[in-house]
Amino acid sequence: DVLERVADRIDVSSLRVWFEGTCAVGLDDDAVTVAVPNTFAEDYIRTRFKDVLDEELRSVLSSTAEIRLVVGKVEQT
Repeated sequence: DVLERVADRIDVSSLRVWFEGTCAVGLDDDAVTVAVPNTFAEDYIRTRFKDVLDEELRSVLSSTAEIRLVVGKVEQT
């Protein structure tokens, strides 16, 4: 849902390149944990897109919510 909401603020090619292979793997009161395929993707998403993702997540979940990025596959909770 968050990616759909930020689609007008992140260009289509960036969405395809950087978010393909990502998966939400956890949800708690103040965070969504997202698994990314490698450390390069983690660093790129964190430095370029995390602020806009956090902002949108806060409008959906809570005022303190944030995206947490983890590398690799993680069991869903």
